[in-house]
Amino acid sequence: MACANPPSPREIEAALVSAVNFAEPRLARSTATSRMSSEAQAVLDWLASRNDPQVQRSVVDRLASVVEANPSSKHLADEYRRSLSLLIERVGIPPGLAHDVVNGRQVGGTWGNRASIHEQNLGHRTTGHGFAGEVIAAAHLLDHAPVAGLNGGTIAIGIRPGDGVALGARHSAGLIRRSVEADILIMRGEHRIGVDVKYRSGGTFGTGSEFRSQLAGVAEAIRAGELAAFVWATNGTVSSTVRREVAEADRQLREELGDNRAYLAVLETL
Repeated sequence: MACANPPSPREIEAALVSAVNFAEPRLARSTATSRMSSEAQAVLDWLASRNDPQVQRSVVDRLASVVEANPSSKHLADEYRRSLSLLIERVGIPPGLAHDVVNGRQVGGTWGNRASIHEQNLGHRTTGHGFAGEVIAAAHLLDHAPVAGLNGGTIAIGIRPGDGVALGARHSAGLIRRSVEADILIMRGEHRIGVDVKYRSGGTFGTGSEFRSQLAGVAEAIRAGELAAFVWATNGTVSSTVRREVAEADRQLREELGDNRAYLAVLETL
């Protein structure tokens, strides 16, 4: 049966990484590895390349140079470089982040020798700083303390050893909204926590029709079991209206799903 909302290439890639991370040590101990298909070997080669220091340095250098060359994000270049280096050191090269081929090594995807979506977004002359902010925010979430829910409880948003991380993953949101995007997706076994990053030079993260549509879509994705929780994170402040609307949506989810854990939260001053 055809899927009504087919997964994006980055979602497929993230799922493959999760599966192969489980299988890789078992394959290494198996005498059957010599009979693996070329496709399976290519996936293992890519996983190995994620931990190759030379490949990791090449990825950081390439992407940081795009941030530095972009007038909208040049002021973030040093922080982006530090954040990306730390993130890759801790979790490897996240799916969808890197150029397909770096120094002749396959890093991810099968789309040919061209820029990744993340690299293209970094180069956008008016919105590139926001995509740089996603990586900076992800680095801030390494070992971050749990975020308090607005109706009690906490969400374990801190990225820990063994967690998978993907950028820009989309999730089905039923009839309310075609899909919702998590700027940062934290994968902890079957547990998926989405983070929407509002990275800005100043001001307050406020509400509006776009936010309300996103909030409804996120709640639908949680009801469907695609996400376990979702957090709106900003380096600025969150308006009282956003807090009130997130708290109400969280309260409704608690009632519908029959438990008292936190599903939705906001995080200020990343």
